[in-house]
Amino acid sequence: TINPDCDVTTGTGDDTTDVSLVQGTIATERGEAVQKVEMKAVLGSGSPLTTVTGGEGAYNFSISNGAQVSLVPSKNTGFA
Repeated sequence: TINPDCDVTTGTGDDTTDVSLVQGTIATERGEAVQKVEMKAVLGSGSPLTTVTGGEGAYNFSISNGAQVSLVPSKNTGFA
């Protein structure tokens, strides 16, 4: 399920970099954080950025302002 309240922070205007922070939390339907979920940020060009959620289910990526990005979560459980 995608939370429509996702937060995209673009900074305060004092920052001279051209980067945005895309962040979120992976949780179950019951609101419990899910850890060790591989998150990929697939950009229009280049290799995807990858991170793994921590104990609170949180992830974040720094991407160029205005870039289109698709977030792809995956977790393989029960299989070797």
